[in-house]
Amino acid sequence: MIDSAFRWIGGLIKDTLDIKNSPKNSYSYKPSQEINKVLSEKISDRIRNNNQNLLQGNLTFINFVQDSSREYIEENVNFVYDSYASKYGDVSLGEAGAIEFVAAIMLANFDKTTTSAIKAGIRNIFRKDFSPLDFSNYLDEIVHKSNVPYSIWSEVYRYLKANHYWIQNHLISRDANILNSQIGDIVHQSPIKNTASTSNVKLKYKLVDVINDNRQRTIKYSKVNEEILAIKDENNVLDSNAVIVKNLFGQELGNIIKDETSFIRNLMGDSSSIKGVIKSIYGGGTRKRHGSSSQFYGVIVEFQNNDYTDPLMNSKKMTFEECFKKYFPFGAMMYAQDGNIENRTLMLLRFYDGSYELDEPMLGALIMHVKLGNFTNYNLEELLSQLNMGKEFENDVMYNLTK
Repeated sequence: MIDSAFRWIGGLIKDTLDIKNSPKNSYSYKPSQEINKVLSEKISDRIRNNNQNLLQGNLTFINFVQDSSREYIEENVNFVYDSYASKYGDVSLGEAGAIEFVAAIMLANFDKTTTSAIKAGIRNIFRKDFSPLDFSNYLDEIVHKSNVPYSIWSEVYRYLKANHYWIQNHLISRDANILNSQIGDIVHQSPIKNTASTSNVKLKYKLVDVINDNRQRTIKYSKVNEEILAIKDENNVLDSNAVIVKNLFGQELGNIIKDETSFIRNLMGDSSSIKGVIKSIYGGGTRKRHGSSSQFYGVIVEFQNNDYTDPLMNSKKMTFEECFKKYFPFGAMMYAQDGNIENRTLMLLRFYDGSYELDEPMLGALIMHVKLGNFTNYNLEELLSQLNMGKEFENDVMYNLTK
């Protein structure tokens, strides 16, 4: 069976052939058959390794990107860029947009559920139907609905920015405008911002689900530093932890991204809402939509609570065995008899098919293995809610657990 990553490149090869034969094309792009052959062979090898790792349950998106060589990533990006540029011309997204462009191509190779949507978004970029900010928001929506947590998406962004300097010199990285570069770094920084004191923490978010007429109108007429409310959306049947953001008149602006609602809910405590401010309103450039032109706006908001204790402050990193012994001492005594606790529980859980209920130590071990990337077919938040070990265990797993 042909993997989605191969279909992605295969589709691009077909697009390239269509481009070549199109009478409207003014470019003479003729990809070398030898280059295509070599690239396809490398991709096929990569696909086989990817599938094997997925079957073993030990591959996450960040692992996939980190394990990919610069050559592999750059060849994929160049192939995609050149294929579309040959038909529609060059585009520039700025450095932040270029990093997201690279991450999107890697995501299409990793998660087959995103491939067609990412291809459509890239096509819209080259057709000039999307501005860089439109593309960024569009990718947020794709990730929001994919199998990859948004926190991992942001981690991949930061990894590419810190380790793949060649992106800065790529054609697509030419500055679209200063704002675009600023937005990318705001969106993908760690959600909790440490300050000099544990009693003062700020969280900054780019809102999602802003693309509807009422929310666009509200954002358009909002002002920087205007007060807003983040509210627990208890009526959301799709997400029990959803947080919606409104102005003080009750008009909706957007939602907090799903994977980061736990942070803002921690700020709220027992309250149903918390006040914040609008930090930035961006966009507003004309874009094509359903055959007509419209104005697309985005908004960045910030929340602060002086009574919140930041779990990242004064935290101590701990290994799997240290964490397991801390919370499951009797389980540790039992599994330690067979050697390494991490390896023993990992071996046992590989045969778990969900047909029976795990005891607390094994459920705790599963949660830690999922966090470390040893299993990818589980929802970490759901597992934590099943165990219900309290906030200290959750903080240790989320912030302190390390290999």
